Amino acid sequence: MHIGKIAIIGATGNVGRSIVEMVLTRKLATASQLKLYASDRSEGQTLQLAGSEFTVETTTEASFQDAHLCIFATESPVSKTWIPTALQNGAYVIDSSSEYRLNPDVPLIIPPVNLSLVRKNQKLYAHANCLASPIATVSAPLHRKFGISHIEAVTYQSTAGAGKAAMDECREETHAILEHRPYVRTVFSRQIAFNVIPQVGEMRADGLTFEEYKIIQEIKKVVDPQLSVTATAVRVPVLIGHSIALRLEFVKPILVADVLAALQNSPSVKLSPDLYSTPVEVVGSDDVWVGRVRHDSSRPRDVHLWLCSDNLRRGAATDAVEIADAILGF
Repeated sequence: MHIGKIAIIGATGNVGRSIVEMVLTRKLATASQLKLYASDRSEGQTLQLAGSEFTVETTTEASFQDAHLCIFATESPVSKTWIPTALQNGAYVIDSSSEYRLNPDVPLIIPPVNLSLVRKNQKLYAHANCLASPIATVSAPLHRKFGISHIEAVTYQSTAGAGKAAMDECREETHAILEHRPYVRTVFSRQIAFNVIPQVGEMRADGLTFEEYKIIQEIKKVVDPQLSVTATAVRVPVLIGHSIALRLEFVKPILVADVLAALQNSPSVKLSPDLYSTPVEVVGSDDVWVGRVRHDSSRPRDVHLWLCSDNLRRGAATDAVEIADAILGF
C-alpha cells in the first residue's frame, strides 16, 4: 500500500523528537515521507534526527493536506484546534493529549493491552498518559487472569513529564542551590531541586489533582470500568523516568509466585533482575520494569509492586509509534 505524508505535530518537543526517531529507526517510513510541524516560534528550525535533517514548519490548515497519518505530540489546546482539520482531510490521527482520551467514541489505546481496537474504519485514536499506560500494562494481564478489585497507585513523576522547560528548571535550580545563589522559578510553584511536590496538575474541587483524575479514569476505561482506583501523583527531582508504587487488591487471595509467572509472560513487562529498577536505569527502554513484588502480610489479597518506565517512551512516543505501526499495516 502506498503511504502518503506522515505529519508530526509538536515535533520540536521531547516526545515529538522521539516519535520521529522511532518512526525512522523502526523503518515505518522514510525521512521524505515525514513532515514536521510546530508553533510559529519554531518556524525554520532545523532538527537532526536519526541521521536525517528536517526543517520545522508552522502548523496551518495546509499542513494536513494529503496527510495519510497525523501524530499529535501536543497539549489539549493544540489538539483541539487542529485535529478536526486533520480528520476533515481524511487522515488517521493519533493524539497524545488528554483532549479525546475519555471521549466514549474515541478508542483509548495502550498498545500492550488493547492494540486490537485499532481498525481500518476508525480514524481517531488517543493514547493514555505516561502513568496510566505502565499501570495498565502491568495490571491488565493480572486482572484478566486473576481478577483485581482495587488499584492504588502512588506515582513519582520526573520533570520530563512537564516538558523540556521543567527539566531545565530542575537542573538550573539544583546548580543555584549548590552555588548558594538565588533562583527564580518559572515552571514549578515550589522548589523542585532536592525536594518532592505532592501536586501534579491543578487541584480539583474533590481534592484530586487533574493528573490523578486522568490516571484513575484512563485506567478504568482501558482495564475495566468497574475497577476501584485511587492515585496520588508526586513530582520528584528526576529528569526522565517515572516510578510507581502500586498496590493491587485481588478478588481472591493470591500467591506472589503466580503474579510473577503471569508478568513474566506479559507483553512490554520486564521483571527487574536485581530486586528493583530505578528511573535512570530504564531510560531508553520501551518496557515497564517491575520489582519488589511482595505480599501485604495483613491483607492476603493484596500484592505490592514497584514500577519504573521511561515516560518519554511508554505512555508517550512508544505508544504513539506502536499505534502508527498498526495503522500503517492496513
